[in-house]
Amino acid sequence: MSSKPISVMAAASTLGGIAGYTAARSVPSLLGGVGVGAVMAISGIRIKDQLPGGFELACGSSVVMMVPMFRRAVKTRGPIPITMGLAATASAVYYAKAVLDRPK
Repeated sequence: MSSKPISVMAAASTLGGIAGYTAARSVPSLLGGVGVGAVMAISGIRIKDQLPGGFELACGSSVVMMVPMFRRAVKTRGPIPITMGLAATASAVYYAKAVLDRPK
């Protein structure tokens, strides 16, 4: 399994948080986007360096991003929350599979 999907998600989350703050002065968007992006980046580094807990952290942070994105998608029907929600779902499934398929 690769660290690239979660690294892309980390960049998208961080940029989205900054964009949300820039456009609407939304501090929750800034803190959420940068916070989740940082956790995703850390998990990507852990996966790349083959350290324990990277896949679990990637899966968990993807789920954390998925929930508010789908809530916003339902509320606004905007293409960005829908796309980010689907990307977070795909990432969560990808890393959950990695966790479940690991030899015990």
